[in-house]
Amino acid sequence: MSLCKQYYCPILSFLLCFLILASALKVGNGHNLEKQKPTNKSSITAVYIFGDSTVDPGNNNYIKTIFRSNFPPYGVDLPEEAPTGRFTNGRLPTDLIASYVGIKSLIPAYLDPNLSLKDLITGVSFASAGTGYDPLTAERNKVIDMATQLQYFDEYKKKLQRMVGKKRMEYIIENSAVVISCGTNDIVYTYVPNYLPQQPDKVAAYLHFMLDQNHGFLQALIDRGVRKIGVVGLPPVGCLPVVMTLHNSLYQPRSCIESFSSIAKDFNQMLKRQLTTMQASQQIATIAYGDIFEPLQDQFYNPNKYAQSTLEPKAPKNSVRAIFVFGDSTADPGNNNYIRTAFKSDFSPYGRDLPSHVATGRFSNGRLSTDFIASYVGIKELVPPYLNSSLSIEELMSGVSFASAGSGYDPLTPTLSGVIPMSKQLEYFMQYKSRIAASIGQEKTNELINKSVFIVSAGTNDFVVNYFTLPIRKRMYTIPQYQHFLVQNVHQFIKSLWDQGARKIAVVGIPPMGCLPIVITMASNNSITRRGCVESQSSVAKDYNQLLQTQLNSTQLSLQDQRTRIAYIDVYSPLFDMVQPSSNSNYSFEYVSNGCCGTGYLEAAFMCNPASYVCTDASKYVFWDSIHPTEITYYLIFKALRSVIDYIIKD
Repeated sequence: MSLCKQYYCPILSFLLCFLILASALKVGNGHNLEKQKPTNKSSITAVYIFGDSTVDPGNNNYIKTIFRSNFPPYGVDLPEEAPTGRFTNGRLPTDLIASYVGIKSLIPAYLDPNLSLKDLITGVSFASAGTGYDPLTAERNKVIDMATQLQYFDEYKKKLQRMVGKKRMEYIIENSAVVISCGTNDIVYTYVPNYLPQQPDKVAAYLHFMLDQNHGFLQALIDRGVRKIGVVGLPPVGCLPVVMTLHNSLYQPRSCIESFSSIAKDFNQMLKRQLTTMQASQQIATIAYGDIFEPLQDQFYNPNKYAQSTLEPKAPKNSVRAIFVFGDSTADPGNNNYIRTAFKSDFSPYGRDLPSHVATGRFSNGRLSTDFIASYVGIKELVPPYLNSSLSIEELMSGVSFASAGSGYDPLTPTLSGVIPMSKQLEYFMQYKSRIAASIGQEKTNELINKSVFIVSAGTNDFVVNYFTLPIRKRMYTIPQYQHFLVQNVHQFIKSLWDQGARKIAVVGIPPMGCLPIVITMASNNSITRRGCVESQSSVAKDYNQLLQTQLNSTQLSLQDQRTRIAYIDVYSPLFDMVQPSSNSNYSFEYVSNGCCGTGYLEAAFMCNPASYVCTDASKYVFWDSIHPTEITYYLIFKALRSVIDYIIKD
């Protein structure tokens, strides 16, 4: 089950997301494109947008026209709470699509002179509010017509070629997804004022004229190397508030003007036939139709079905500049790809449900909680690994992860695993600061660090891989002594981060270790038929977490700095509730004691590999492999800890 479908997108936006994504993926000609799902081999390089106000993120800010929205209250629910030129309170469906495929969280306007190299390479919008397929529509509204949008695309391709070379430019264009959303203004502003119901022939002629314009536009895109195109149909225009206001009697209840909606419906049917014919007549491009008429009309006539929005709540107003992550596999997005260790996951089936469907080094089928935090705060969709040498300065400045799967607070733990110890992660952070200072100066670097969020997630390996498995630490420490030893190491690490300028720090506790599938398998008396949590190990985690909370409170007080916020993040409670749900539980997983990969009893890292059996629907599982949670579990953990994140990030 898609995480976008289950949790993220509002009904309308998800339908757009699904339908247009279908067009963005290579599927066989002659199939019902609206029912296709992304395949694991699909990879979108960029997203390009053409059309009107439904997809214009702010191009009209840079031209002389009254069709603008770069002022309040537009944009009130965007992360920055600032109007961008989008004609809505927040993001557009095309933004959600770009986020879903892992490109970017907001598609920028092409005419924005401040676009970075990364912004340009991953796609832009050429759309202009007020435009239409009919050139007269754009002329009357003094906005950018579709022909000029196409010219801007040609100009963009030349810029892109200068930046990355011709071969790379052609590859990006060929593997990009293009969305076209247009036509409503043609009906509402150009045709309807002259509409005569008794002249249906003229209506049909105008719709054919619009379709001819669209056909020429699509062919021009294909001629320019575009191979994945989604065309959005018209909404029920008779249900638009402005149409109801202008064409309903003041003394009658407000209702849809069915005669106008029927024009849109007729156009959509003709558009679908046109796209089907175009798809059948050529073998090089995939073209799909996106229906917004039916879901929008359903929302109007059945509002109770949509009473509760599924949009994610926005983060509180904040000035967070970046996110930095330290720890183990719960927070490692792929640093271990770049070192010699068996603790790797840069191969399938890991990463199966990421937007790119490519293993990145995350020990899960998709995103980690730290990715969801970064997206929630408005920083980026995926936190990259610091050791990825191809990161741009822009990517570095918005934050990275230094975490290494298999690491821990005990220096012996990463030594056993051959991974990056916490002390080395701290050294990498200091190295990072020097690199950034060389680019933007020391003063701006200090400000960046002060206004960043720091997440530290480690400790489980110290018990599972080290203390409970090998005799070395058992001979040196009792369990309470070892817990205190680890907590003191946490204190020293947090103090070191603070010395380096960190002021917003969240430290993650450890989960109910006795409920990890691998622990149940290794430590249970009957691990096959009765796979219950090993309470003795979970109680150790609970005691450790209590000590950790006490230490973090003490550390906060000892620093005597009102700007500093140090918070404990509880993952024990939500995860325990998932694996041992009570009658009041908010969770309903089908599989809680084994992972999705292989048997789910022992497989992890190289044992969960391309040859392994993998479940079809990971959203039914708490765990992806025998140790690590699924993406949906990480998301639910993020939701459970959101109040703590709000406390950390708020100004």
